[in-house]
Amino acid sequence: MGIIKTQLKSFTMAKKATGDYNNILDMYSAQMKVDFIKVEPSVLNVLWGGGINLGSMYSIWGPEGSGKSTLAWQASLSFLKQNYKVWVFDSEKALNENQQKSFGLFPYFESGQARHFTLDTYLDAENLLKAMMTMPDSELPSLVITDSETMLQPAGAISKNRTAESCLNLS
Repeated sequence: MGIIKTQLKSFTMAKKATGDYNNILDMYSAQMKVDFIKVEPSVLNVLWGGGINLGSMYSIWGPEGSGKSTLAWQASLSFLKQNYKVWVFDSEKALNENQQKSFGLFPYFESGQARHFTLDTYLDAENLLKAMMTMPDSELPSLVITDSETMLQPAGAISKNRTAESCLNLS
């Protein structure tokens, strides 16, 4: 079983075992091997202990307009330049064609090395993750970016006081 399927299965099993979103990451990350990919901006390599670890989940938090998505797009460009596949799950509908072009991502989306999925509900995200479990490993991405993390939680689990975040989900 490939890395991403193992992670998806681990994440699902952790959710079932704990029934709690607060403990999933601890259980999930304890099973991962360390294999870093260097990214730009290079400060992320320092902050994250050597780069982005394949098989880990990173969350970028901050107020609206603070550059969370910009960091995510820059990291994704680093992955794409190193011939990794990248998928973007976009509930914010922020990564339009103009954004793709301004960050240098457009050629990768056009070629199919990167894919953009606009998701409107938690159910859309859940169905896409289930579909990924049936795909051959060679078709799966190395990096999945979700913008925003709140779309990955059932409606009842989202705090009304919380702002939307960008989350780097890496596989």
